[in-house]
This record gives sequence, C-alpha cells and structure tokens, in this order.
Amino acid sequence: MLSALRDASVRAAAVWLAATVMAAAYLLMYLCVAILRLRYPFELEWLEGATLDHVRRVLTDAPLYARPSLEFTAFTYPPLYYYLAALGLRFGVNGFIAMRAVSIAASGGAFVLIYLLVRAESGRRIAFVSAGLFVATYSLSGAWLDLGRVDSLYLCLALAAGAVLVRASSPLHFAAAGLLTALALLTKQTILVALIVISPYLLVRHLRGFVYCVAAVVVAGGGVELYLDKRSDGWFWYYVYELPRLRLAVSSSAARLKTFAWNDLLRPLAAILSGTLTAFSTPRSNPIEVAAHDRHVRIALFAAGLILSSALARLEGGAWTNALIPAYAGVALLFGVAAGRLSNEALLAPVAAVVQLAALAYDPRALVPTSRDAAAGRAIVERIRQLPDGVLVLDHGYLAEMAGKRSFAHGWAMTDVLWADHAGAGRTLDAEVRGAIAAHRFPALVLDATPHWFERDFAAHYLRADTLPDPNAFLPVSGSRRRPEAVYLPR
Repeated sequence: MLSALRDASVRAAAVWLAATVMAAAYLLMYLCVAILRLRYPFELEWLEGATLDHVRRVLTDAPLYARPSLEFTAFTYPPLYYYLAALGLRFGVNGFIAMRAVSIAASGGAFVLIYLLVRAESGRRIAFVSAGLFVATYSLSGAWLDLGRVDSLYLCLALAAGAVLVRASSPLHFAAAGLLTALALLTKQTILVALIVISPYLLVRHLRGFVYCVAAVVVAGGGVELYLDKRSDGWFWYYVYELPRLRLAVSSSAARLKTFAWNDLLRPLAAILSGTLTAFSTPRSNPIEVAAHDRHVRIALFAAGLILSSALARLEGGAWTNALIPAYAGVALLFGVAAGRLSNEALLAPVAAVVQLAALAYDPRALVPTSRDAAAGRAIVERIRQLPDGVLVLDHGYLAEMAGKRSFAHGWAMTDVLWADHAGAGRTLDAEVRGAIAAHRFPALVLDATPHWFERDFAAHYLRADTLPDPNAFLPVSGSRRRPEAVYLPR
C-alpha cells in the first residue's frame, strides 16, 4: 500500500515538473517577445499611436476630456495610465518605450500577484503553474500584455485589490483594498463589474470591513473622478461612463455571450476548465479550517467577477480579444485553488495543466515586427513628410507627428461618438468633419484600406493619388491588421 502511494506520488510529481517546465518556457517566451517589441518605433497595434496622443496631451496640459472634435476626441478610459506613461516622456524616454515599459512592468506584477494568491492556498508549485497558465494565454488574448494600452496596468491593480481583499481581516486591510480598487477604477472602469460578484458575500460576512472598503473607493476614486468631471465641465463622465453605456446599448448582442462561453473560454481552455470543475467537485483530501474556507470563497468569487467583466465587455460589437485578459486571469486563479484541494498523488490537475499548456502553443515570431516592417514605416513617414502641412493621417496621427506635421483626432475615437451618440455630441462632430472635408481643409489625406465613417465624403471630394510603400509590410502584429494604404488629393 505504501509502495503504491509512493509510486503515485512520484508520478504526480513528475507530471507537475513537466507542467512547471512548460510554464517557465511560456514566461521566458513572453519576456523575450516583450523585449524584442519594446523598442519598435511604430505601432504594434493600431490604437497604440492614439494612446500616445493622449499621453502627449497630458504633457501639454491640454484637456484630455473635452467636447469631441476633429482636433481631439478622447478614448473611453480614465487617465491614470496616461499620467504614468507621461512620466517616462517627461524624463526623455521615447513615447512607445515609456508606454510599453509601464505595461511590461504591470504584466509582471500581474504574474506575481497570481502566484502569491495561489501560493498561500495551494503551494509554490501549483502557484507557479497557475501564473504560467495565465501567461500562456498571451497570444490567445491578442498579444496585448506588453502593448502601450491600459489593460495590463488595470489587471495588475485589480489583482492587487483582490489579493488584499481575499485576506483582509481588519478595517485597515479593507480600506487598503478600497484604495487599490480606486486606482484600478482610475485606470479602467470595469473594476466595478469585476467586484460585483464578491460584494454581496463581503456585505453579509464582513459588513464592517466592506463598509471601509467602499468608503475608501468612494472617497479616493470617486473624489478624483468628481474633480476630473468638474474640471472638464462634465466631459469626463461623458467619455468614461455615458459613452460606453450608449455604445453598449447600440451594439450589444446576447448571442455574443454564447460566443464568449464557447469560442473564448470552453473551447480554447477545455483542459484547464475540466480539471478545475472536477477538482472542485472532488472531496478534499484533508480538512480545511474556517479561515481558509473563507479565503477560498473570496478568491473564487473574485475570479468569477473577473470572468463576468470579460463576458460583459464581449457583448459589445467593437470589443477585441484584449477584453478576455481578466477572464483568463480569473481562470488561472480558479485552477490554482482547485488544484490545491487534491491530494499530492492526484494526477488530474497536473495532467490538465500539461494538456492545456500544450494546446496554447503559438509561434512567437509572428508577434515580432521585422526589419522590413520598420523600413516600410520609415518610408511611409518620409512620404508623409513630403505632403503639405495640414495633411490628415486619419487613423495614425502619430505618423504625422513623426513627419513633422500635426495630428488630428483618431478615426476610431470619433467613430465611437458618431456611432453611439449620433443624436447628441456626434451630430456636432459629424457636421464639423463633413464640413472640413467638403471645404478641402486638408491638402491631402492618408487613409487605410478599411472603410471609415466618412468614406463617401472622402470619395466625393478627394481622389487617390498613390499607394504608400510596401503594402505587404508594416501591418500591426497585434489587434486589427490595418495600416496607411494610400495618399488622396483634392479633386
């Protein structure tokens, strides 16, 4: 009997070792890809340049949140990420490098926080594999973790708030969790959805602490948001809360929940989810104290909230795969807690981890821009430099700035307003842009091949003059595959 148990334990340890090696390989691969992409001087994803416009705007003290216009229209995010990235620019760091450095550091913080959350409940080995499972979803979620976008910073702060909230036992601990939640709120407002699931449990089981947590969120997060809203004459609230609500109203579809459940979760993560559900339904191998049970419930509810926030984000028509990042972090946490319930001899969890890690394999070379891409980017910048001042580079204003020209509002930021609020702020914006096009305000246009809101206006008043260099290169390696295609001149 003892020999059989010993053999089972040895087999399980061997499979866990294989999972650990695979997890380490994914962590190393992500680090290599992030370092290789860090210094790339152009967009890795087609909204990264517009994010740089926001960061530069912070440095000029121009308002981030103002009436949508052709000059500048904001994205629907709070400003914390922009301010952190602006610190790098203020000290002379290249814009894209400064933004990506924030994201790389934040993604590293997210890995560590997943590890720490799971280690306290299930041990170091399971914790490392759980963190590795999350980083293995890097390609699955759009290769977004190191981009100059808000997502990694938000996830890091959300996980930090969750890590404190899971173990909080005193009012001070709960208040600290509230302050971290406020920081997450000032990065991306979806933290409010992520904490919906755990809130009723805390309200019933830890009422006093929950009150302190909510008070900290309201005073710190709400206070800053109130200041930003007053300073912007109400445009902060419009962009961060009203416009997303309108966007969800005009584009959400319940059918996308099925897509999220099957295409985003069940099919790509079948092994780890099957192992997690089976482990949770299996009786524990050893007794668990009341405090540990309370922590496990909190982790499970927090993880469920992260998954719910991704599901709601995917309801929207314009949502990309970066919306899945919190859900994949939540799944990694659930797996880690579930695996800790099983005995050391159990093969279920390590086998599920090995199968899942193998299924998530990807070619990292496809995620790194080539020297040909960089050369094409430089050629496009040079072509824009030859165009008259006032040229409109519609969806890549940062290229205009690189060429010594001025940038205008990003096309997608304007489309957000035109699409979701056409009867309100979109009406004024629509009239402004159409008037500028009809009046030939722009001596030239640089447009993508992808259709745009004002496509008919452009066609009526401008004529295609030439194609930009190397049309098969300079495509973003993350997100939507679009690039400047051609130059257009007034008819």
